Amino acid sequence: MKKLAVFGSLCMDVYSDGEKQTAYCGGGPLNMAVQAAKCGAEVFCTGAVGTDAYGARMRSMMRKNGVDERFVVHMEGKTAVSEVYLHGEERILGEYDPGVLAQFHLSEENMRRIAAADLCVTDLWGMQEDALVKLREYGARIAFDAADRPQDPVSQKALQSADIFFFSDDREEEKVIEEMQRIRTAGVPLVIAMRGTDGSLAMDENGMYRCGIVPNDHVIDTLGAGDSYIGGFLASYMNGEPVEACMKNAAACASAVLGFHGAFVQEV
Repeated sequence: MKKLAVFGSLCMDVYSDGEKQTAYCGGGPLNMAVQAAKCGAEVFCTGAVGTDAYGARMRSMMRKNGVDERFVVHMEGKTAVSEVYLHGEERILGEYDPGVLAQFHLSEENMRRIAAADLCVTDLWGMQEDALVKLREYGARIAFDAADRPQDPVSQKALQSADIFFFSDDREEEKVIEEMQRIRTAGVPLVIAMRGTDGSLAMDENGMYRCGIVPNDHVIDTLGAGDSYIGGFLASYMNGEPVEACMKNAAACASAVLGFHGAFVQEV
């Protein structure tokens, strides 16, 4: 079984509809980890959670979903929180409090552990871009999720080390392809653009690939769909499947999470 290491932003997504708040375990790496585990990968996670109730819940949720959480660090303080406001079917992201993540740095031991996996992945919000060069020196194969900010300074720094680069972009295809070409020119072997209802694009040395969405007639929440796409893609990729097959599996994974709040089913 191939092993995926995920690290970076572990946070609680706290939904508010104006009357009540509901918290879901999330953060890009956790969402990717759960989806990859569902697709058959062996997954372990590192990062930081606080000593509050959210931190304990986060680790419990990892265990329940087949993600090895032994290397998650408990730090004195609060677990990161991202606010999500609901207005009908519209989702608006509010304030983000990184909590203990603001002081978290990968240990030398965990960097070596991550590099020993078949593949590792982190995200823009994980604030671990400074570790990527070191991980590369240790021989890590690195995937990075830039969200909708591929030109952010953090994302630009990640270009120096990434083997696979994901980003989200709902502009017209011509503009998206220009961005992908820029990233490829910077030295990234495989670039994937997630385009919402327009599906996804991938580009490598062999050319361009396109994949449509898998329809879901009961869309409730799009939060975590991109993370689930990445988790599904990486699980297939580690098994040596062609890029087109990875994209199809990823699209199915993304569609499956649209029918409920949060990026995976969990008790709240």
